[in-house]
Amino acid sequence: MKAPRSKHAVVGKCTAAGFAALAAADGGGLGALASDCAAVGVTSDSVSAYATCLARGAICGAADAVAIAAPHRAATFALGEISSGLGFCGVP
Repeated sequence: MKAPRSKHAVVGKCTAAGFAALAAADGGGLGALASDCAAVGVTSDSVSAYATCLARGAICGAADAVAIAAPHRAATFALGEISSGLGFCGVP
């Protein structure tokens, strides 16, 4: 799976700031996102991991919206033997 543009943008803009600034409470506050990052399978220990966490969070948010709008999509996809889930989101 190709990395989303948002990840490249975060890495490009945040690498110069450095991971320590992102992790600081008065910086990016990365520590506050630790449980959110863990929920999408990311250990937030680098700028790249931080970017992955943000990208996956956005993707999972969109998947949640689809699950609400089309609650029977998984059953419909299963009829065609198509997986509708993402490995890192809690959405089936």
